[in-house]
Amino acid sequence: MKKIEILPYNPAWVEMFEKEANLITTALQDNIMNIYHIGSTSVQGLYAKPIIDIILEVKNPKTTITALENLGYKYKGEYNIPMRLYFAKDKFHLHVYPENHPEIELNIKFRDYLRENSGAREAYSNLKHNLISNEEAHNKQGKFSGYTVGKRELIDDIIRKSGFNRLRMLKCSHPKEFEAAKSFRNTNFFDKAGIKDPYLWTFENDKHTHLMLYLGSDVIGYSHIQHWDNKRAALRIMAIDFMHNPIFAGNSVAGSVLESSCTLLYTPVLRSESPNNSLTKIGSVRSLTNENIRNKGYGSQFLSLIEEWLRFIDIKSLHMESSPRAENFYRKNNYTDAPFDDPDGYESDPQDIPLAKFF
Repeated sequence: MKKIEILPYNPAWVEMFEKEANLITTALQDNIMNIYHIGSTSVQGLYAKPIIDIILEVKNPKTTITALENLGYKYKGEYNIPMRLYFAKDKFHLHVYPENHPEIELNIKFRDYLRENSGAREAYSNLKHNLISNEEAHNKQGKFSGYTVGKRELIDDIIRKSGFNRLRMLKCSHPKEFEAAKSFRNTNFFDKAGIKDPYLWTFENDKHTHLMLYLGSDVIGYSHIQHWDNKRAALRIMAIDFMHNPIFAGNSVAGSVLESSCTLLYTPVLRSESPNNSLTKIGSVRSLTNENIRNKGYGSQFLSLIEEWLRFIDIKSLHMESSPRAENFYRKNNYTDAPFDDPDGYESDPQDIPLAKFF
C-alpha cells in the first residue's frame, strides 16, 4: 500500500477548493444547493493529507454522476454512508449528498470545532504524526487504512464536543462497528441460545447490509438487511438499545434460532454497569442506554431511515416476519399483510406475521 503522507497546512488548498468548486458549480448548475470545503485541508494550522475534501448538497444526487464523470471524477458508490455518492479525482474527494443529509452538518461542525479550538487541532495533528510513524497505519484494515481506523476515537470525541447530536445511519465498515454489531447480535440472540452466531458470513456478503444507528457519535441501534432479487429486501434484525420492556418481533431465541425470522426492536443490549447506567463503551464505539434514548421514537425513526435508503437504491418493498408483540409497531409504521416468500426457504415460526411495505 502507498505510504500515507501528511503535510503542514498550505493556503493553496483553499485556492484549489475554490477553483474546483467553480468548475463543479458550472457543471451542475441548478442542481447544486451548497458546496463546502471540509476535512483537514479546510482547517488552518492542521496537518493533513494533501487531498481536498468537498461536500456537495444537491437536489438530485443521481443526476450528478455523468456530469462529474465528465469533469474527470471516478464514481465509487456509497461506500460506507447510505445515500452518499462518493467520487475521487487526483487531489480531490467529492461527497455528494441529498438536501439536509446529517453527514453534511456533522462535517461542518467537526471542521468548525477544529478551526475554533487550538487544543483540538494540536491533539489531532499529534495523533496523525504518531499514527504514520507506525508501519501498520499504512496497511488496510478492511475498507480502511490503519491510519483512518486509528483516528476514529478522537474524531468521535471531537464530534461529541462539537454539539452534533442528530440521528445518522452508517454501513458497518469500521472494525469497532463490526464489534458493536456482533455484540448486539450475540447479546440478544446467540448467547441466550448458547450457540455461536452462524451468520457471521453475512458481514462479507454483498447480499447483506449491516447498519448502525448513531445519535451523534454514539451507537444506539443496529439492523441487518438482506437484499433479495426483484428489488425486494428483508429486515432480518433491527435492535434499539433499550433496557426495559424488550419487544421481540420474530423467532428470537426459540428453536433453531433462525436469524431469518428475527427482528428485534427494543432490547436490553450493551448494558452499562456504571452508577448512572447511561453509557457503555465497546472499544471506541460508545452506546447510549436507558434515559438517553427512552421514549424518543428512535425505533420508528431508524425504520424510516432504512426505508429512505432502500428507496434511494431503488428497492421496491421491505419485508419482515413480525411476532405478535411487535405487530402493532409495524402496522403503525404502515406495514400491511403480505407474503414473506423467503427465497432461502427458512422455516418460519408459526406465530410470526408476514408484513411488508411497498415503496
